[in-house]
Amino acid sequence: MYPSGSDFRQYLSLGTFLLQFFLPLNIAGFCYGIIGLNLWSTKAILKASGNRQNNHMSSILRNRQRTIKMLVAVVMVFAGFWLPISLYVCRANREKPDTLTPREASRMTSPK
Repeated sequence: MYPSGSDFRQYLSLGTFLLQFFLPLNIAGFCYGIIGLNLWSTKAILKASGNRQNNHMSSILRNRQRTIKMLVAVVMVFAGFWLPISLYVCRANREKPDTLTPREASRMTSPK
């Protein structure tokens, strides 16, 4: 299945981890971070605008805080659910066929 005598399998495992977990996590974290910063910076503007509509402003601030918490939660849930399976796949791909049980080795080498 993999070229013999090379580290192709390990490179493939690392590349898969980077492209399917690390890269999307960083892109989502960066994009949601920008959104969160924009929401956070407008809080100061709303607070400085005065006390005329204090109840309305406080509800807007509360909603923005909830939105920021939700953005953080989305990134954390993505990481929490995908990290274990990504690490498992990396570990399974790094195992040598002779360290696997015969049943696991035959499943990895047999065509599906």
